[in-house]
Amino acid sequence: MKTNDLIKEMNEYGPKLNEENQALFDEIKLKIRFSKLQEQDAEEFNHHCLSLFLQAEKEGKDIKTVLGTDNIDEFCNEYIREVRDNYSLLKKIVLVSTKIAIVMGAFTGVWEMLFGYLIPLWIKEKVISFAVPVTVSMIIDTIIAFLVISLAIKTLPKASWILNHGTKKEDRKWTLKMYIVFFCTIWIFVVSKLLFRQVLFDINLFIYIIGVGAFYLILKVLENKLD
Repeated sequence: MKTNDLIKEMNEYGPKLNEENQALFDEIKLKIRFSKLQEQDAEEFNHHCLSLFLQAEKEGKDIKTVLGTDNIDEFCNEYIREVRDNYSLLKKIVLVSTKIAIVMGAFTGVWEMLFGYLIPLWIKEKVISFAVPVTVSMIIDTIIAFLVISLAIKTLPKASWILNHGTKKEDRKWTLKMYIVFFCTIWIFVVSKLLFRQVLFDINLFIYIIGVGAFYLILKVLENKLD
């Protein structure tokens, strides 16, 4: 079954679980979805888990009995380790590189180049140009963005589950943490813009986006070929 079909079925049947089981399924789904697994592997496992949850409710069994453990983290980690051990080194590199390409396109291309430089230039100078100066700051910000996004991917499953199913105290704690990370990241970006303005070279935005897009598509083809 294709990834989109798996997600569609989970979106349809997931909400039919009782409140307790839905909270546990959300915990599994988020942890697996934001792990270092290929999307197809992650969603196939989530879909399999949903089938177990639905079966348990139908038969009136405790889901932890069906899963064979009451440690959800270890249950997920065991699957992640098992699948990751079967990935070749090349496939692991491709999966990481795909995330880098997304950051380079969405953050560097759209946010930094388009909204951060070109649009203000068009408004201020009344001149339409697509040449963008690549500065040391832009490279530093891209690296910081990738690190912050990687951190978010690791912590988002737990944070998202707490925000949806946790206590008010836990909710406030994680909300505060997210605000702190957000403002610290913005502060680093501002300082970087002030201190590292050195221009390394100029590049056309269209050429950059086409290059990053081609890089991403090649990586996705490789990812599928390496199955």
